[in-house]
Amino acid sequence: SPMAWMGPVKPCASWSIEASRIERAQHLQATPYERSAQRVDYANGYKDKTVLTRMGEVTFEVPQVRSGGFYPSALERWQPFGAGHESGAGRDFL
Repeated sequence: SPMAWMGPVKPCASWSIEASRIERAQHLQATPYERSAQRVDYANGYKDKTVLTRMGEVTFEVPQVRSGGFYPSALERWQPFGAGHESGAGRDFL
């Protein structure tokens, strides 16, 4: 299968999802289903985000919070394809 070489991508995505869940709990100052006076917001499901990597497209489940004031730091470095390529040698090939 042409996609067989992409085997390591799914474990990487799974690891990132779990790290994002932990980071969201830290942001909320409460674990899932925990009632706490320190809680600053509430979890609000997940949103899919597809990023282009060297190994192809990978879709992550990004944890959301009600206020919208949270984004996992592990995914901040990925930008939509083409973003940040306007300067330097990259612009010569666009």
